[in-house]
Amino acid sequence: MFQQLALTSSAAALSNDTLISRNPTIDRVYWRSWLTLSVVFLSINWLLKDIIQLHIGIVTMLVFIGCWWLMKPSSSLSPKVPLTLDELRESCQRLLTQLEKLDITKNPKQEVRDERLQYLYSRHGRQVQELALVGTVTPSIETYESLALAVSGSTAVTLHQANPLMLDNGEWRWPDALRQCDQLIFFLELPMQAADLRWLDSIPQKQSIWILINNSRNVNHETLEQNRIYLQAQLPDRFKENCIFWDGDNSTLRTTIKDYSIELHNQSAKRIIDTEKRLLQELHMRWNQELEHIRETHLIQIQNRVQWTVAVGVFASPLPSIDLLIVIVANSMMLEEMARLWDCPWNVDQLKEAASELTKVALSLGVIEWTSQSLFSLAKLEGGSWLLTSSIQALSAAYLTRVVSRSMANLLSLQASRITLDQPQDLKHESLLLVARAVETEKLDWPSFLQNGRQWLRTNYS
Repeated sequence: MFQQLALTSSAAALSNDTLISRNPTIDRVYWRSWLTLSVVFLSINWLLKDIIQLHIGIVTMLVFIGCWWLMKPSSSLSPKVPLTLDELRESCQRLLTQLEKLDITKNPKQEVRDERLQYLYSRHGRQVQELALVGTVTPSIETYESLALAVSGSTAVTLHQANPLMLDNGEWRWPDALRQCDQLIFFLELPMQAADLRWLDSIPQKQSIWILINNSRNVNHETLEQNRIYLQAQLPDRFKENCIFWDGDNSTLRTTIKDYSIELHNQSAKRIIDTEKRLLQELHMRWNQELEHIRETHLIQIQNRVQWTVAVGVFASPLPSIDLLIVIVANSMMLEEMARLWDCPWNVDQLKEAASELTKVALSLGVIEWTSQSLFSLAKLEGGSWLLTSSIQALSAAYLTRVVSRSMANLLSLQASRITLDQPQDLKHESLLLVARAVETEKLDWPSFLQNGRQWLRTNYS
């Protein structure tokens, strides 16, 4: 494909505005927080009055304590983000191991995956930058050779001339050989064609690229300026600073790209490392998507098992507080299993915090109320033949379990794919969106849930 020229130069509180009744049993989950607050209040009161002998009103003290409590930062739930090459390699290897462990079909692609990872490993530590002259048209061999000399400098580079870009099975996908280059030089003749713009749009986001624009000297100045204006208006913003306007004379090419060539060699080591990071990140993202399909299958199995475990416990429990305890215990067991499925690095306390936050948001969105009302409406339509109060409570708890598990799956999937985060994110900033999306997803499966619930009741309690 290439001609080559090597140049080597030297759940606590529910919302009141959503018309949802407050369940007093939810508040009991957080009794430790209230106990801690009470101890703090009594200690401060004793310290101020008996030791310092400073008399401050109870209201003032409560205001100070309340402000501290509200401003207290919550702990971060994000895993350690892989940013270095070694961390990315370790993360990709972990995904490869998970794919092998979870994909019970023994997909033959596993061997291909391993070969791809080993190939990327073999590239690490290289010293020569890989450049490619690309485009929908191929410049002359004289232009290619002149460009190869023009990009020579203080570091080693290899310039490839690629064949004209062609569709890959109808897709505007850049060949892997070009995606692996450190620098692309897109050769463009004015006026720009629709195919040129389409190929530029499909370049990987972090791929480094120059656009070498052939401004023929045979075209008058007015037409050239008009073409430049049209080009700047059509190009995406990310490319506007990377345009090199050239008059088409091979003898002036070295002078034309002088500033870009200096930057090319000054950033040589960094650009090589950035390329290897980008390739590993793309591989990580693709493997993670494959893993998500496999995890979805396992998630459905977990949901189907745990939801009916919850339903059985709630159906048999005499008190609402026991209902809540059953849901919490079952969800905790489910979350630990899901954490293993997603290879989540969070500790037990972080998992519990995630479960608490997601459950609280699900309750505040009225998941239980919506489920109960839907089941009551169904009972009226069907004459209540299979829906009693206890069964409605059981099915509502089972459905809450589905929503929480789906929310957790969304969260774990999100965290597993975040390999380029600048800073850890707080779960509280995302829990509402995660749960809302889970609710909408599970609503689509509501008829299937009802059918399974009907079968479960008939099998166990008829």
